[in-house]
Amino acid sequence: IILKDLFDFYKYFYPNYSVSLEKQLLKMFEIDGSKKFGSLSTGQKIKGLLTAAFASRANLFLFDEVTAVLDPKSRHLLLQFLNQYKVYHQCTIFLATNLIEDLTHTVDKVIFIDDDHKVDLKNSSDLKNLFFELPEEDLIA
Repeated sequence: IILKDLFDFYKYFYPNYSVSLEKQLLKMFEIDGSKKFGSLSTGQKIKGLLTAAFASRANLFLFDEVTAVLDPKSRHLLLQFLNQYKVYHQCTIFLATNLIEDLTHTVDKVIFIDDDHKVDLKNSSDLKNLFFELPEEDLIA
C-alpha cells in the first residue's frame, strides 16, 4: 500500500479530513506520500500515521508512546505542532508517555498512574513534583 492510499482510506471515513493539513504535515515530517508504507522506517511509518490521524481532524486522539520511535527533530516538531493544533481544533488528545520532555509545555492536565495503580489528576505545572518527588523512605540517610 502506498502512503497516499492510506490517506485516501482515512478521507473516506472522516468527513472533516483536511488535505491541506495532510500536505502541511508531510512537508513538516519530510516524508513522501508516494512511498510504499512497507518500505518506510518505523519512525517514518509513525509520521505517516500521525499525518493521517491529525488530517482526519477527529475529536479524540489516543497516542501510546508515539514519540519513542521518532528522531529528536521529529519529536520536537510533533510537540510544537500539538501546541498549535489544540488551539485551532476543538479536540482531546491523550498522550501516554514516560518522557517528561514530551509533557513539558505541551499538556494541560496529567493523569499520573503510580506503581500501585493509584491514579492522580494534576495540572501540568505539577509535573516536576510528580516525577521527582521521592517518598521519605526512599531517601538515603
